[in-house]
Amino acid sequence: MPGTNPLFIENTINRHGANAKGVVRNIPYPALSEWFGAVNANLCTISGVPPANGEGSDYIEANGVSGGRGHWYVGWQGTAAETNTVNTFITLDDEFCEDPKDFKWPFLVRKVGAGTDNTDLRITCLVKAMVPGDATERTVLAAADNYFVPGAKVSTLTFETWTMDIPALATATQLGYLRPRTVLSFTFAPQESVGTNLMLQIIPRHPIVRKHLVVASESDRKPLFV
Repeated sequence: MPGTNPLFIENTINRHGANAKGVVRNIPYPALSEWFGAVNANLCTISGVPPANGEGSDYIEANGVSGGRGHWYVGWQGTAAETNTVNTFITLDDEFCEDPKDFKWPFLVRKVGAGTDNTDLRITCLVKAMVPGDATERTVLAAADNYFVPGAKVSTLTFETWTMDIPALATATQLGYLRPRTVLSFTFAPQESVGTNLMLQIIPRHPIVRKHLVVASESDRKPLFV
């Protein structure tokens, strides 16, 4: 049975919630079954190379073996442009820390293909929030403000890292929409046509958020033993 020592783990965990600082933790990224394309909100599934004029998904071949399955990606190619969006969602749970707020989402990004490189191409992401008790969907980050410009196209299995840092880009008002049980929607698209025989690919990694170690009411976040 725990004693009264303030360093006991039970006391330490509960005080951590009370100090409102939380800890930085990884959370799962949406599974492929939770990504939806622009056309009739079709589900992104592994069904081969994306169509030349739209968005889709496929696997990176593992170890150069034909048919080998490595990481799945969401990609755009050919005439796919800003209207060929891909959407997904993340819900902030009850452990989400509101002071300070952290939400960073890293991606692996690359351009591949035999076509001429499009040096102006960038991947954009519109972020919106569905806040509990608010019937209006709020814009957290506009696509024009939240984007990444990949370097030159590659012919090898190499990627650049894009870390979407919401607190670094959002205003105080926009950041206020991030709270427990908020549903964040992410709408990805290239800002212009990708290019003939060229593909833009993104691979999501685990988002990084700041969370409390305990939840429930404020009284539950006080030391268990004094």
